[in-house]
Amino acid sequence: DPEVFIEKDHSAIDTTILKEGDYYYRYTKNESTARIFAEKTTDLLHTEPINITVPTLASQSGLEGPSIYKFNEDDVASIGYKYCLLLDNYGSGGYYPMVSNDLNGDFVKYSGSYSMPGGNRPPRHGTPVRITEAEYKQVMAVMADAAAVSGISIDGEALDGFEASVRNY
Repeated sequence: DPEVFIEKDHSAIDTTILKEGDYYYRYTKNESTARIFAEKTTDLLHTEPINITVPTLASQSGLEGPSIYKFNEDDVASIGYKYCLLLDNYGSGGYYPMVSNDLNGDFVKYSGSYSMPGGNRPPRHGTPVRITEAEYKQVMAVMADAAAVSGISIDGEALDGFEASVRNY
């Protein structure tokens, strides 16, 4: 049977979760304030979550679509942070990264260079998938012939004008 996942006195949407150690860290949009709030719990369905004070999140509004992930170890060495929380400022600028080394603490806006997919159409809700350099090379090798893909259909309906592509960001 379905169970209530988040019970609040306000509308809560766009939840993202990262398990680290014994805790599940949950970042959710408060639809009433357009702010992201953070919580942690040891059991997703059967405990009252612990609120995490994150001043930078409390000070920003107009946000939605959070996505939390842990950097690969080689990225931590070059970037200097362990975690990234992508936030969508849907009214101005789209997604941008917030970084931290402590999920129980605060985040800062990443000041290094980065790019997001989408060109003139900034991305909307999505989830990054961590892959290793070796996995990336395998994907790129398979996609090298992506332009030759043809005859794509979904449920028997042909997708005319389909063009597969891969971009590096």
